[in-house]
Amino acid sequence: SARSKVFAAMLKSDMQETATSKIVLTDIDATIFHAILLYIYTGKVEMNDAISYTELIYGAEKYDLAELKQHCFEQMCKSATIDTIGDLAVAAEVYNADEKIRKPIKEYCRR
Repeated sequence: SARSKVFAAMLKSDMQETATSKIVLTDIDATIFHAILLYIYTGKVEMNDAISYTELIYGAEKYDLAELKQHCFEQMCKSATIDTIGDLAVAAEVYNADEKIRKPIKEYCRR
């Protein structure tokens, strides 16, 4: 709960999660959530073939992990290609990327 206001609210309020000491997540893949938990506990992001930055951004947005979201966008920008820039632009719009991320995407698209 120290990194996520969402988890803090779940665990410290009168919500079901507090009463049962369980959090049941049905809208995120277990592999992605494992990567999110690793980040929450260690501050590290470990990628593999089963994880995409877009999926991590979804989780970061959902659980209010701004630093993880920023890291994922930065990594996506570093490896942007003509084949991936569209997905990156859509993710930036859908998941409210800041201007630091949006500006290089717009410049890439203009070129």
